[in-house]
Amino acid sequence: MITIVRSATLQQGTAIEAAVEWAVKVAMYLNENLGTNTQVQLNVGGPIFQVHWVTTLENLTQLDELVQKMQTDEGYGSLLTESREQGLFDVSSIVDGIFRSVP
Repeated sequence: MITIVRSATLQQGTAIEAAVEWAVKVAMYLNENLGTNTQVQLNVGGPIFQVHWVTTLENLTQLDELVQKMQTDEGYGSLLTESREQGLFDVSSIVDGIFRSVP
């Protein structure tokens, strides 16, 4: 099992409600259009202005296929443009964690 966690910190001055609304919109898009099981999670402890998208896949091959789909999907690209235009997240804070389960 592979778990992907993309984390981003809100841009200073961004309303958390706007960022969370956009994050959920992206997760719903990924789930409905690219067949993922993405969830949005917020920190309970630690930095309070972070948003995380968490997706699980069966293997690294599925991850490679998903990345290729995301790179060519116009709807997903439009959502990224929307986020940049709204200035929701500090782009330098975006980090991907990729984890595999151990037996």
